[in-house]
Formats: sequence, C-alpha cells, structure tokens
Amino acid sequence: MSKMFIANGQNDESLGHIRYRNVLSNSHKKSLEDGSETFDFVTHADKPYSQYIEGNNRIIIPGEDGDFLEFTIYEVQESRIDRQLEVYTIASYAGLTTAKVIDPHTTDALSAAAHAQLALAGTEVQVGTVDFKGTRTLKFDKHTYPYAYLRKIASEFDLELNFRIEHDNGKIIARYADLIDKIGQWRGRRVEFGKDLMGLRRIENTENIVTALKVIGPVQEDGTRLEVLVEDQDALKRWGGREDPDTGQLHPIIKEYEPQMALEANVNESRLKELGEAELAKRVNAIVSYEAPLLILKKCQD
Repeated sequence: MSKMFIANGQNDESLGHIRYRNVLSNSHKKSLEDGSETFDFVTHADKPYSQYIEGNNRIIIPGEDGDFLEFTIYEVQESRIDRQLEVYTIASYAGLTTAKVIDPHTTDALSAAAHAQLALAGTEVQVGTVDFKGTRTLKFDKHTYPYAYLRKIASEFDLELNFRIEHDNGKIIARYADLIDKIGQWRGRRVEFGKDLMGLRRIENTENIVTALKVIGPVQEDGTRLEVLVEDQDALKRWGGREDPDTGQLHPIIKEYEPQMALEANVNESRLKELGEAELAKRVNAIVSYEAPLLILKKCQD
C-alpha cells in the first residue's frame, strides 16, 4: 500500500490521504493483555492533508492479512519549528467502550454469534465471522459496555476477537467484529510506510472526552439504584459521537459514572443530575498543553 487514508470522525467521509513518502516514521502495537491497539506516526504539518489531522478523525491502514484497520486520532503534537506532526491514535473499536451502557443481567444460553449480536446492537459495528463453539450463559454483575461484552465472549468461548473495516477510497463503508478460533499469539508488528531540534510543541489530547454520562446512585435500602442521564449538546456537536446515516443525528459518547457519596435517605434524581453535570463539565474538553525545551524557557527568563 502506497498511502493511508484520513476519514471524518463523525460521518466516515474521506478527507484525504498521506503517501508513504510523507510518513516520516510509524509504529503499530497491540497489547496481548487487554487487546488495545495503537498506531503512531510522524508526518508533515504543512501539507494539504495536514489540516485534517485532528482529534477524533480516523486513519485507515492495511492490516497483516489484507484487511484494513481503523484508528482514531486522540493526540497531535505539532513542532512549530520543523513543521512536523506527531500523531497518536488508538484502534477505533475502543469506541465500543463509550457506545452504550449495558445494565447488569444474566443471559440465556446463547451461541457466540448471538451474544455478539446483543453486544453490538445499536452500535456501528456488525457481527462478522463467528465460529460456532456451543452455547453459554453469561452473567454480568455490574454495568458493562459492548467491548467488555465481546471480550467476555472471546474468553468464555476460547475465541479470538478481531476487528476490521471495509472502505471505498477512504470512505468507511462497514465495520466488523470477528470471533474466530485462536491461531496463535499476536506479538506486535511494525508497519512501515516509508522511510534534536529545539522548538515549541503544541499537544492536544482528546482520548478521554465524553459527551454524556449515565449517573448511577448508591444502592438504597430496598436494593434499588436511581439512574439519570446527563448530556452536553455543545460537546456532542463538537466531538461527535458518530453520525447516524439514516437520521443524521449524532450518537453520544457515553460512560457510566458513580458519584462517591454516602448513602442518603433523600438522594434523588435532581441531586444525581447535579453531580453528573459537574463531572461531565470536566470531561467535555480536549487537554491542550505546550512543551518547550528547558533551554528556551531559561532564555525567556533571562
């Protein structure tokens, strides 16, 4: 492959591509412990495509087996002197940790494919190739989310979880989650696309942004728990979630939140909403920082 693609983080439209000669260095890593996957690279800051390298947009690269992999940009560091961008991305399937909150429950005895359908219902990821290995009943004692559900399926059925996408010249048209018989351990691979100057570096990190919180209250004496949903519409418009292809509406980036609070006889939805809104306000903005060599800072003080 002679180029990698950049796609819009909200609607999957193609924004441009980066040819291998403009990728100055890159590294592709995958964790065997938690399945997390990253792709980091360095490129130019003054090319036509550079304007699209920003938080929440997507990068598409080839995988080992001819499939294509999608990554979400979460941090960009710009060197103002040598005009380079250091780009940090995480596999887009990490978005399944904020796609929806699944309440505690016990399932029926289902196949891995049927469990995957439940896990991915309402998300943009489709069930791909799933090997049949009987049925299992799964129990979730706490709130969970689609990615954790898929990981549990893989563990319980002794299957390997794999994510891939299909695209048309940079426009993402489908996302799949496969659950297949394990074929060995993936130990990491460096994907090459091509082959100490002091200066000011701008760093923008959008990894932990959410636009909504499902606020869960403490367990009451009768065993029940109050739940409320708080959302920030301005953050939703700015960061995504994702755009529904049928309605054009944006899906929230959502996490559960349990405030640290003592059991109160008068805990109510209003109080939970107040706490949730205060917490959400901390999570709706990118973290922007500036970094400069100590020598430059010392000169400024002189």
